[in-house]
Amino acid sequence: MNKTCFMLMMSLLLIGVSAFADDVSIDSSGNVETGVSNTSANLEVTGALEENAIAGSTSGTGAAGVYGENTTSGNSGLLGDDNYGVYGTSTTGHAGYFQGDAKVTGNLMVEGTITNSGIGDITGVASGTGMTGGGTSGDVTVNVDFGGTGSADTASRTDHVHSGSDITSGAVSEVSIDPAVARDSEIMPTVLSNDGPGSTLDADTLDGIDSTGFAASLHSHTLYAKVAIVAQSGGDYTNSLDAMSDIAAWCGTPGSTNPCLIRLMPGIYDLGNNGFAMQSYVDIEGSGENTTTITSTHSSSLNDADSATLSGADNAEIRFLTVENQGGSTYSAAIYNDSASPDITNVTAIASGGTYNFGVHNDSSLPAMTNVTGTASGGFNAVGVYNVSSSPAMTNVTANASGGSGNYGVFNIYSSSPVMTNVIATTSGGTESYAVFNLEFSSPAMTNVTATASGGTGNYGVINLDSSSPTIKTSSISGTIYSIFNYSSTVKVGATMLKGLVTGGGFTCAAAYDASFVELDSSCQPVP
Repeated sequence: MNKTCFMLMMSLLLIGVSAFADDVSIDSSGNVETGVSNTSANLEVTGALEENAIAGSTSGTGAAGVYGENTTSGNSGLLGDDNYGVYGTSTTGHAGYFQGDAKVTGNLMVEGTITNSGIGDITGVASGTGMTGGGTSGDVTVNVDFGGTGSADTASRTDHVHSGSDITSGAVSEVSIDPAVARDSEIMPTVLSNDGPGSTLDADTLDGIDSTGFAASLHSHTLYAKVAIVAQSGGDYTNSLDAMSDIAAWCGTPGSTNPCLIRLMPGIYDLGNNGFAMQSYVDIEGSGENTTTITSTHSSSLNDADSATLSGADNAEIRFLTVENQGGSTYSAAIYNDSASPDITNVTAIASGGTYNFGVHNDSSLPAMTNVTGTASGGFNAVGVYNVSSSPAMTNVTANASGGSGNYGVFNIYSSSPVMTNVIATTSGGTESYAVFNLEFSSPAMTNVTATASGGTGNYGVINLDSSSPTIKTSSISGTIYSIFNYSSTVKVGATMLKGLVTGGGFTCAAAYDASFVELDSSCQPVP
């Protein structure tokens, strides 16, 4: 029986092998082929079109429908290729289970959910604040929502900082500025106060040139160095006071090697109640005695520079103009020299309006007066030229006095010894009228002097008192009462005409004569 069964089974096996000879084969290497030849694996199964090549099914716990295992690194337990290379299905367990790493070299499609500890569900990507993009399906992109200008497509780190050079426009609020940084309110008052007149900020440079390199819209041109032009319009200054106070700007420091000149153009320059003080090595030049006048009311109770329109200085000259003082107080002087010896050339000096008025007042001074006219009028005393302890060189000088109670052409006192050449001294009116008055040791040298006194109660051509000792040559002395009056004094007279009485002793006369050209004796008296 057993033998019969075995034979039957072998017959069936042979029949099966014969029947499927074209579908299953075992090659010499032990590889099993089903449906194809030239197998590339130990078992290769090729299914028909749209059929599964290998289908495995099991219901046992822990079993697998298809189980693959690899023990060599770099190979695969299961390898599928094209369409569904490996396909698994399960209703209760895992359709596919990998114990170890799973490698996907293409796309991984999951139609369902992925569950496991630490993995959540992603149903959409929202852009959030400061971002754009996102979506709920498919591939989505999230971008930074850039604001403002610029072209950069990167975002800064949260701990980045900005320097001052990064701010190129706009304004930074004060709360964002470090307290150590100065504020506009702290800086601008200083900037504005130092920037210039009216400052709503003037430009400091134009085309790289400093503002000091440009002239103001109203300006004048200085033609010469070391010269300031004073003019009513178009000059450097409009009055001599400003020119003198600003001398350092246009001349520097005046000196023997750096002389300066203030030139006054035609006009009347009124200083008000101010005096003009000359400086050494600074000359004052007008445009002519008839075209340029400096005037003031600078008058006071003091007989000094505080009562003068102009006060002189050593090593300086004033020329070609008229100086006037209109007074208003006790003393009024057009020109006052106190221990100063300026040159006064082609100048007219006029004083009035005070109780005591002086055309030129010299005190302890040695000025050189050439082509000068000194005129005083009104008040208690009017004096054309007043010399106090002074010995000026007076050449071509005219001294006039009138309208005062006492009028003096030239008044010399306290050892004054002026050299008077070509001098005309004329007085008129008042109680006393003295063309030349010499008092207390005064000894002028008078040559070609014309001294005339008239119109007063007492009129004296020349009067000499208290040890005075003048010399008079080739002159004309005339007084409606006295030509020369001497008291405790001496006088020498030569080749001079004397019109009026000659009174007192101490005369020495030579070739003197009267108004009728009658020769006088050695005492200046008519020859008997």
